[in-house]
Amino acid sequence: MFVVTSKGAPVSAARIEFRPNCDVASLWGGGTMPEWRGQGIYKALLYRRAQVALKRGYRYLLVLASEQSRPILQRLGFNVIANVSTYSWDPPMSPREATTGRQLR
Repeated sequence: MFVVTSKGAPVSAARIEFRPNCDVASLWGGGTMPEWRGQGIYKALLYRRAQVALKRGYRYLLVLASEQSRPILQRLGFNVIANVSTYSWDPPMSPREATTGRQLR
């Protein structure tokens, strides 16, 4: 886990995971507080994690990126190899509601 602070308060954080016997390190959770964006902090965290992975012998980096991060990663040479769609489901309160489509009172 990497955390960037200013005056003792966190302003950005990201983590990297290493799997044994694998050539791929994965980057997770990169995020910067809105008021700190646009100053290269996310990019610096990305470079630092890449340096650590390279030093440990990893050849590839995997990132599950948001639409906000994707342009930054692509400018730095990352290639999109797959897309992920997220879905949410708000289950009904009871099985009866599921079959009737009505909320019970």
